[in-house]
Amino acid sequence: VTGDITVADGSTIELSSDQQIMAPGGQLSLQSSRIDATDQLTIVAHSLDIDPLSSIDHVRNATIHGDAHIHGRLFSEGDLQLRVGGTLTVSSLGLLAAQRLNASVKGELAIVGGKVQAVATGEDVAYPFDCTENASAAVVYPLQLNASRLTVRSSGAIAAAAMLICTVNTSLDGGEVTAQELGDLHDSGKGNGLVESKDNVQGAGSGGGHGGVGGASGLLGNTSGQPGGAAYDGGECPGYLGSGGGGTQGGSGGGVIHLHATKVLSMKGGAKVEADGAAAGASGLTATARNGPVMDSGGGGGGSGGSIVLRARTIALPDAFPGQVTVKGGPGSKPSGGGGAGGRIRLQPLGGDWSGGRAPKQLLDYLLVNGGVGASNTGPSHPSSPGQTGSEGIVSGPPCHPGHGDALCLPCLPGQYSNGS
Repeated sequence: VTGDITVADGSTIELSSDQQIMAPGGQLSLQSSRIDATDQLTIVAHSLDIDPLSSIDHVRNATIHGDAHIHGRLFSEGDLQLRVGGTLTVSSLGLLAAQRLNASVKGELAIVGGKVQAVATGEDVAYPFDCTENASAAVVYPLQLNASRLTVRSSGAIAAAAMLICTVNTSLDGGEVTAQELGDLHDSGKGNGLVESKDNVQGAGSGGGHGGVGGASGLLGNTSGQPGGAAYDGGECPGYLGSGGGGTQGGSGGGVIHLHATKVLSMKGGAKVEADGAAAGASGLTATARNGPVMDSGGGGGGSGGSIVLRARTIALPDAFPGQVTVKGGPGSKPSGGGGAGGRIRLQPLGGDWSGGRAPKQLLDYLLVNGGVGASNTGPSHPSSPGQTGSEGIVSGPPCHPGHGDALCLPCLPGQYSNGS
C-alpha cells in the first residue's frame, strides 16, 4: 500500500509462507493484534510500531526506512535480517528474538528494558571478531548487531551464545550483555571435563578448562578421579566457547561476547557483561551412557567461563561502579565434582595501548575470572575425596611500552620491571 497499515482491536492476520507486507511510504502499526506467517515473512515499511499487546511472528526479513518501536514482540523461529534506517527502540515489554539475528541500525539501538536475543547454540570454532563490511561469512555469530550508538538501560538485556556487537559508541547504563551458561554442554568442548563410569556407577566429573585448567574430580568408590579439562584459546582475540564439565550433570560453559566501539565504551550503574560457566547439577540421577544406564553418583564438573573481548578507543567508568565483567567457572556438584576454570577476557585498544588514561585503572577490579569451587561431601556415606577448584582464567591486553605492564599498561611499581613484551 502507499499509506499506513494499522492492525488493531484484537485482530489476527494469518499468512502463508513467503508472503510480503509492503508499506514503503507509511507506518505499519499493531495495536492489541497479531500477524502470524507460516514462514519467511518479509516486511518493508517507512516506520514500525508494535504495542505491548501485539506481535509479529515468523519474520525472515524486515526493512524499516525510518524509526522502529518494539514494545511487543518481533520474532522468528529461523533467521531474521533486520535493517532500520533510523532509531530502533526495544522497550520494557519488548522482545526482538530469532534463532539467528542480524540487525543493522543506522541510528541508535536503544534497549530500555526489553530484550534482544538469539537462541541458536554456538559452534566449536574461533569466532573471528571482524567488524569490517567485507568480513568473512565463514563463521556466523548467532547474534550480530551493528549500530551507530548502542544504549542498554537498567533491566534491558542482550543475550546469545556468541555475539558480535559493532558500534561507534556504546553505553551500558545498568543493562546486561550476557552469554551466561550458553557455551558447550557437559562432556563437550575443546577443554571438556572427564568422567569415569564403572559397574553402572558414574564417578565424579572434572571441571571444564579454558583460560586455565579445570579442577580435577575426586575419587568415588571404585571409580577414579579425572584430570580437569585442558586450557586453550588465547592471542589477541579469545573467541571460543567455554567447555562443559564432565558427567551427565556437568555444567555448560560460558559463551562468547565480542564488543567493539570505535569511540567510547561506557559502563555505569549495575551494568554487567557476563559469560560465566554453569554450576554442575545434583548427583544421584540415573542417566544413559554408552554401555547402558548408569547412576550418576559422583557429581558433575563445573563448566568453564567463556570469552569476552572489549575493543574500544576509550573505556569510561564512574568512580564507583557496581557492575562487573565476568567469565567465572561454575562450581562442581557434590560429592566430588571439580570446578570449571575461568575463561578469558581481552582488553584491546584501538590504536596503541591503554596508556594516557584511555581506560581507568579501577576497571581491573571489576574483571572476574575466578575458577569454580570443587565439591566436597566426604564421610561414611560418601567414601570419596573432594573435587578441586578450577584454575583462574586470564585477563590480557596489548604489548606495553617498557616500564608498563598489566592488561591496561599501567606504570610498573617500584622494584618491578617490564620490557614491553
